[in-house]
Amino acid sequence: MSDTILLIDGKDEFALDRELTTIGRASDNALAFTEDSNVSRYHAEIEKRGPYEFWLSDLNSSNGTTLNGEPVTFEKPLGDHDIISVGGSQTLEVFLFGRPEEEKSGTGEDSESETEEGSGGDPAITEKQKKLSTLFIVAGLAIGLAIISVIVVAVIFVSSGGGVLGGGCEAEAKIAKPQNGDILNEPTAVEIELSDPKICIQKVVYTIDGETVASSEEPPFSASIDPNSFPGLSDGFDHKLQVVLIDSEGTEIPQPAEIALNFDTLASETPSPTPGQQQVPGSDGQDQQQQQTQNASVSLVDTKSMTEGMIRKFSGQGEYVTGNPGFLEAVNRLTIEYAEPGYFERARKFRDVINTEFVQERGLDPPLGFILAMSRSKFNPTNDQKGAGLWRMDNKLVLEYRYNGLCGAETIASDTQSCASIAASSYLKDMLLKAFAGNTGDIIYVIAAFGMSPLDAAQWKQTLPEDRKDFWKVLASDPQKQDSVARFFAAALVADNPGRFGLKDDRPLLELYGGGSAVPKPASQP
Repeated sequence: MSDTILLIDGKDEFALDRELTTIGRASDNALAFTEDSNVSRYHAEIEKRGPYEFWLSDLNSSNGTTLNGEPVTFEKPLGDHDIISVGGSQTLEVFLFGRPEEEKSGTGEDSESETEEGSGGDPAITEKQKKLSTLFIVAGLAIGLAIISVIVVAVIFVSSGGGVLGGGCEAEAKIAKPQNGDILNEPTAVEIELSDPKICIQKVVYTIDGETVASSEEPPFSASIDPNSFPGLSDGFDHKLQVVLIDSEGTEIPQPAEIALNFDTLASETPSPTPGQQQVPGSDGQDQQQQQTQNASVSLVDTKSMTEGMIRKFSGQGEYVTGNPGFLEAVNRLTIEYAEPGYFERARKFRDVINTEFVQERGLDPPLGFILAMSRSKFNPTNDQKGAGLWRMDNKLVLEYRYNGLCGAETIASDTQSCASIAASSYLKDMLLKAFAGNTGDIIYVIAAFGMSPLDAAQWKQTLPEDRKDFWKVLASDPQKQDSVARFFAAALVADNPGRFGLKDDRPLLELYGGGSAVPKPASQP
């Protein structure tokens, strides 16, 4: 077991013994705070890079992460006794070399021994110290009893109606329905459980992010929230539902209990096929219409969640804004183009050459070669003016930078696609190490720049703002780069979740780059 630990709120110890420790409200995190609505579903992560080298990153959380009081905007190294705040409500102290024994145990006997040693062993001084201690204890007890008496009198005064704090109503409310983390996509009943047996509540008000959305004046004080009445809340982020009780005297009694909700009301318009777009096989187009209907059922909230899941598959990824509505709509719209049956069998033919060149030889993230090929060619190698091979690379670029140096007699258009894999993986390695200075956190911008020479990409990178988390906004001036990024994620969503897009006979690409048949099929797959 690792001797590096996190001390949670000064009480519980959590061992940092994983390569990647995810922190969030969702139960599948390594460190899960399931009841804390201040913590995002996937809030932060700690990556282990050496025996005592750990790096902290925030995952674009709603309430942020701080390290020693400073906001975490990019990844930061952790030091011994560093203090991490997650969402402002969870405190984690870092002990890189284990927690000192003196902090774990009490100091009763040790303190007494130290006191006696500090007195030089003089019995007279020790006796005086004991007497003074007794006097201090007696005085403390007297003061404590006096304070308790005052509190008891105040409580009796308020309970008898003499006070104004809630008019004597001690009701507390717990939100019973919906559950913390639920996604609302239809009118939903909101129910509470009241703890006070007395009938002292006149009205219950429900607020979201501090704004009143519903109220009830009749027991059991349930109400209904229709997400379609609040389209502005359908942004993919958490929103806090809280309760305010109003007693028979009209006094408001705010309740500390709250839950986080997501709203799903943004409908995705299913576009008609553009001229020249490949039709999905089917005698009368019914297959394509069925797939379009299936795509339309994937909401923007679903798209955001799946996109975030894909980003987490890349090592050292940066902090990105994935809730931009324009980005989500573009990805959702483009998934229709990639929801074509048969992509898995086409990809299987090139499994070995992609894994060998991208992962084993170049050390790139396993999904990169597969998802890029899916987004650029759908695993149908090309050889035309737009490019050749699975990745549709420009042959002039390949020859100029000698990315085909290990290809022998083959070219990037050869049937085996071995040369295309060598060239594409070498090119991407150059882009990551040279154009983007080894900052794999800029993977989205590498995808956007695919096709540029490393020199041109490096110059383009210098024009980017320092804060480029909202990549869709940063790329707004270049629709072609926006399209490349949107296609990458649209291809990724279909390729890793075929059942969600009506492809019942295809399997996730994860089986090709993540361990083959050892990876179980999703339940939705045949």
